[in-house]
Amino acid sequence: MSLTLSRNVTDDNYLLASEVSAAMRERLGRKAAKLEVVARDGLVTLRGVLASFYDKQLSLHAAKRVTGVSALRDELQVVSNP
Repeated sequence: MSLTLSRNVTDDNYLLASEVSAAMRERLGRKAAKLEVVARDGLVTLRGVLASFYDKQLSLHAAKRVTGVSALRDELQVVSNP
């Protein structure tokens, strides 16, 4: 079970997206399986659906803590039955 990674222009972007994905898996476990992480020059976009606001906050917090993340674009949605 892993997060969907969108491969971007550079390997640095892919590496950053991979590191953010790993941090989110560590915090959310299986809940992170259908989330998408896209990185471009330090800007990380998170997309997907989560079952609670708490899980959304865990995701955002995990992503912010990764070295190299300069900004986050939150496109996560909270739906009671994802």
